[in-house]
Amino acid sequence: MSTTDLATKGSRLIKSRYSLHRDANHVDQPSPPGWTRHNYHGSESDRKTYLGAFRNRRYFYFHESNPGAKFWYPIETCQPSTELVNYPPAMYLLAVTERTKLFARNLSVNKSQYRISLYDGAGAWLGVLRLHNESDGLLLKSAGVCEVAAVSLGEADNSREEEPGLDEWDFEERPKSRLLYEFYNVLWIDWAGGLARRRGVGRIMKTAWERQKRELFTMILA
Repeated sequence: MSTTDLATKGSRLIKSRYSLHRDANHVDQPSPPGWTRHNYHGSESDRKTYLGAFRNRRYFYFHESNPGAKFWYPIETCQPSTELVNYPPAMYLLAVTERTKLFARNLSVNKSQYRISLYDGAGAWLGVLRLHNESDGLLLKSAGVCEVAAVSLGEADNSREEEPGLDEWDFEERPKSRLLYEFYNVLWIDWAGGLARRRGVGRIMKTAWERQKRELFTMILA
């Protein structure tokens, strides 16, 4: 079966409305049915609570079905009249995204986690990959170059206290001047028979990724 066949045979669109209201939290707009919006005023106790990217939000929400629970933004809810649809299992994930090739070096190990830094052709540090095992790390260290594909955008407070789980915090090159660290989540991929295989996951600074020469492509992930 060709790559074109894989990309079209049995394909279906997966709709996600997750970010529809999340990203509009700071905008004055009508609330969805069943939701009420309330002004949010930060407090001293809030500053001691992990809020991440929601620290500067203007509103919070209640839903009539659970008035005791607060939400940062409305989420999709099931309606009694919603018809359940059963989809056949899918063998592959398919996405249209961007890719580029970057240089990899400085393999390190921390708490049995293998990580390697990514650089552009000018030697500027871009981000870091977390690898599955030592052999993948040695392979990538030897090759010195890898293909990476963007899968999503993200942001984090630029503080170890707020974001203790990010590998970048152990690298001196990490940007520290801004309140928010903005990044692309990426995959290190290789290829087998027209199918992409995930070899590692990581993050690249948003501005750094957007400076690279990138190619739009269809990724079929095995």
